[in-house]
Amino acid sequence: MTSGGVLLGEAASAAFIRGVEQMLSLVALTLGPGGGQVLVRSPIDDRGYRVLEDAADVTRAVVALPDPWENMGAMYVRHVAWRVAQAVGDGAATAVVVFGTILLEVHRLVRAGHDPQRLAEAMRSYLPSVCSYLERMARPLDGQRQLVGISETACRDRGLAELVAEALRVLGPRAALEVLSGYGARDKLQLLQGSHWRGSGLLLPRIEAPGGAELAEPAIALTDLEVRDPKDLAPAVVAARQLGAHSLVLLANEVTEEALPWLLAAEQGEGLPTVVARTPGGTSQEQMDALWDLAHLTGGRPLLRVTGATLRGLTATDLGRARRCRVDRDGFGVLGGRGDVRQLCAHVDWLAGRLGSSKEPEDRERYRWRLGRLTGCSGAIMVGGHAGEIDLRKGRARKAIRAAQLALESGVLPGGGVALLRCAHHLWALGDLEGEESRRAICRAMARALRSPCHHIVQSAGLEPGPTLAVMAAESGDIGVDMRVGKSVDMWEASVLDPLPVQRTALQIAVGAAADAVAICALVRPTRPQVSVVP
Repeated sequence: MTSGGVLLGEAASAAFIRGVEQMLSLVALTLGPGGGQVLVRSPIDDRGYRVLEDAADVTRAVVALPDPWENMGAMYVRHVAWRVAQAVGDGAATAVVVFGTILLEVHRLVRAGHDPQRLAEAMRSYLPSVCSYLERMARPLDGQRQLVGISETACRDRGLAELVAEALRVLGPRAALEVLSGYGARDKLQLLQGSHWRGSGLLLPRIEAPGGAELAEPAIALTDLEVRDPKDLAPAVVAARQLGAHSLVLLANEVTEEALPWLLAAEQGEGLPTVVARTPGGTSQEQMDALWDLAHLTGGRPLLRVTGATLRGLTATDLGRARRCRVDRDGFGVLGGRGDVRQLCAHVDWLAGRLGSSKEPEDRERYRWRLGRLTGCSGAIMVGGHAGEIDLRKGRARKAIRAAQLALESGVLPGGGVALLRCAHHLWALGDLEGEESRRAICRAMARALRSPCHHIVQSAGLEPGPTLAVMAAESGDIGVDMRVGKSVDMWEASVLDPLPVQRTALQIAVGAAADAVAICALVRPTRPQVSVVP
């Protein structure tokens, strides 16, 4: 049992700030293409270690600081990083650096006598103006070279960046791209024909033929049911024969071993090759999505547990059709679905509308995957390398995919911290127009914070930040430091770019979190934390 307590006043804010400073120093090391890696000991095995380079992963590895009061500041930073990572997949390091620098600057203002509540209000009031300035700076992504550039900025790996850019060029910006462990040292792009649901493998027969089961002109029974009685399979076999199907695929959540003789009898007696595959999806919502998408693709009608449907009530009108199906241990694929084209197009349009209107990252990702599968725009990046680096490189590939897709959707900004540096100049100019001292002071504090990502990136390139940033500020174009060559370049021409949504989200979360933390004047640690069941 840990001891609790209350810390008040200057002691509380000082402890909180010290915790923030420790996390800021750690995360700043990972910022930018030249950022370093962090070695983390496994919490399970003292002999095990992990190499991390993503800021959100690094902050998650910090379970607790030795000082419990400083730890509260560290966990606040960890939450900021994780919110950004969940929202846009990248930008956590930028958010932490901006947040930490603002908080340190504002803490000095509070100690100098400024009202923390007025400072917080001023911060929130300037945020829309800065975001608007950022959006005006953005441009549409122009060509394959910039697509490779933005992928490389996100993942620091030229080979993976080129592979991701090629995948999106072939499959389109809404492609459903998985990242999987490859075989061997080389990275490969695997393009999947038709619509494919991974994780839906063979249930019966248990022994898989080499390469999986290839079924021509199948009838497809779409269910999330459990087959307990082998006789439940009989109506599906009869209905498939009525349709003149050459084979049968039954999707189900579970099936008993006793059903195998029925499958063999159907294949030998009826001449109808039959397989049972697991219904796609790991959750009930994912299964529902998959079954309704398959219904539009194949023209079938799902039989769902929630409606009380059973396999014994299945008829020929419930079965979907396709030109070909493939089922193996990894998944289930449909090529040439026989559903109504107009209904399928209407469903695709509906999904596209939901993708465009959804605000939650999880919902957007869900609709993107559904669209990619239905339109046949799906594939996999097979990441190669030795065992110790596979997980690290898979994380890089996921970041590159997310960054490239966001850039294609919403536009790009000059990278290397240059976009936020331009926003800092904008804020400084606004501060010159302010008559109220506290608002002018917060403009200066926010401007210094927006300069800090560029400062750290320049420093990690081995350059002197002061003179370099002064030269960048004097230039009329978007000049920054290209870490690949270690010198100043035009970021647009060098294709050193960041997606607009990443920088905007990092800025919004960082400033909002700083405004919330400005007035913290007490820290409370319960003696025995309880799980809350009532908000």
